[in-house]
Amino acid sequence: MCRSLAELGVSVQEFGEQNPLLCKQLGDAVAKLTEMQRHTVQQVQDRQAERQMEEYQSMKAFILGWMEKAEGLVTGSIAWSSASQLQEQIRAHQLIVFKVIL
Repeated sequence: MCRSLAELGVSVQEFGEQNPLLCKQLGDAVAKLTEMQRHTVQQVQDRQAERQMEEYQSMKAFILGWMEKAEGLVTGSIAWSSASQLQEQIRAHQLIVFKVIL
């Protein structure tokens, strides 16, 4: 779009060399169109930035929520064990249960 407006501006200048009276009106129209285009591009960029900020805030809230949950697990009284330790505990528990049944 910018290239087309630039090409239009060049064409208006060339036209102005042959028709100086009409050149002023056309030049003003091209300048206004260029400004409108610049303003529109800025609005689109602002909307994109706003959407990105909303997405960032959402992701941040999600991560902070998980961090709170993780912190609760870490500070809680959970005893973390390896798989082999858990298997040994299960076997010991099974032996006790088995002895009680007999």
